[in-house]
Amino acid sequence: MKNLKYYLSVCLLACSTMASAQFANSGSNSTIGTTTNSTAETWSGLRVSYKPITMEIDDEEEDMTGFSIDYVFSFKLSETTPLFLETGIGYQYASWDESYDDESMEIMLHSLNAPLNIGYKHQFNNDISIMPFAGINLRGNLVGSMVYELGDYYDNEEEEADLFDDDDMEDPWKRFQLGWQIGIGLNFNKFYAGISYGGDFSEIAEDTKLKNTSLTIGFNF
Repeated sequence: MKNLKYYLSVCLLACSTMASAQFANSGSNSTIGTTTNSTAETWSGLRVSYKPITMEIDDEEEDMTGFSIDYVFSFKLSETTPLFLETGIGYQYASWDESYDDESMEIMLHSLNAPLNIGYKHQFNNDISIMPFAGINLRGNLVGSMVYELGDYYDNEEEEADLFDDDDMEDPWKRFQLGWQIGIGLNFNKFYAGISYGGDFSEIAEDTKLKNTSLTIGFNF
């Protein structure tokens, strides 16, 4: 994971270097300031992501599995530099399970994400571009449950708790969270592939935060 964060940081550093060069060129030569990079069009699209998630509880970590489906759209931030604001809305599902002999416990979480990213889109030609990005994420946790299967001794009876209910949980989970992410996306014609890493600013429960890697594919309109 440290290598991934290092790789993404290098990508963002390279992006800022390209942006600085673009600003310098546009200041010294007005023709260069209107290249393909500067006139890149806005887009909208659908994204599907596989998300290995880490749930950090105090000093311990638990692995969760997640996926999301998102609709995104963009706004141009500059007429002379390919800086874009990308936002949208997406559904995310995450789960965690563990077994103890013949007993088991499973956590399931359904959420809505609203990312807000700023990216620098470098256009290689009409078909290929890359865009490093960084931003924040607003997450609304809609439904969360914890299911216990008590095993043969209790006739495999199941008990279910609502993660957000004061009566079911000693420390109820939070409905709303603020997070962050950095990443890079590749566009090939209308197809998209990307990787990002992010985490929570705010806790989902006491001393508990989520971090995740997103491996994303999609289609641009």
